[in-house]
Amino acid sequence: MERIIDNLEKVKLKLDEAFFYLDEIEELLQDDLMDDEAGARVGQAGERLASELLGLSGKVVELQDILQALSARDGA
Repeated sequence: MERIIDNLEKVKLKLDEAFFYLDEIEELLQDDLMDDEAGARVGQAGERLASELLGLSGKVVELQDILQALSARDGA
């Protein structure tokens, strides 16, 4: 059980890193010159990616809470 919780914490850290890199990419794209259509498509794709990552991060937190509750119940 502890190994699962540790792995979930590692996944959450990786998701946090992904958000950091996504922000960095967004800044680079804003600084780079590209046509409006390409910029809009990149922006929309970035928004979809951020939404998916946020949803995944929420699920990881939910799973971690469930596993901690199960662990506490088993330890009682």
